Amino acid sequence: MKPQIIPKGLKKGSTLYSIELYEYNSGRNTVELQKWRVTTVKTGTYLDFKARERKPQVKFFIAQVNPETTDSNGKILFDKLRNFEKDTFTDVGHIIKEDHRLPSGYYTTPTQAFKYRIAIEQQYLKEYQDDLEDLIKNRVGLKNGSKKIAEAREFVAEAKKDLARVKSAFTRWKKAEEKKKNAKKLPTPKKGIYKTK
Repeated sequence: MKPQIIPKGLKKGSTLYSIELYEYNSGRNTVELQKWRVTTVKTGTYLDFKARERKPQVKFFIAQVNPETTDSNGKILFDKLRNFEKDTFTDVGHIIKEDHRLPSGYYTTPTQAFKYRIAIEQQYLKEYQDDLEDLIKNRVGLKNGSKKIAEAREFVAEAKKDLARVKSAFTRWKKAEEKKKNAKKLPTPKKGIYKTK
């Protein structure tokens, strides 16, 4: 899956999403939808050595949004956001063109971020399965062949679990979003329709 083209409207305050898998020492695994905000947009130039001239560029600074960077109403506190995990990417050539893309894994919608992560996990699984098949085919004459095959099987099993975790998290996220959408559609009761004696 290709990285997303940089949207023309990307500016300070724009939101990007990414999906991360975490494994803790306790053996617990989680899939997290991470929210990032563009904190700064700097315009400038860079020196193109091939063309021997200066060309325009735009540098975007993004920071991860978390409970410590928002107030009680969910409003983002940009002064606190600057102190947390940051990432940067550059759009070279100020006018955003088709070949200018966001960094891998960052998307403007959670759905695209999940789809990207699912595609990546499927790719990892395929690579591990191919490695396992190669080991099985060439195990004659392999030193510690059965041990290497057992390790490869463990990698395949773990990759399957990671893929299932991401798909499950995506399903849970979609159901939660649908529930929010349906909650907004519920009619509010009208005042004064009940008579009291």
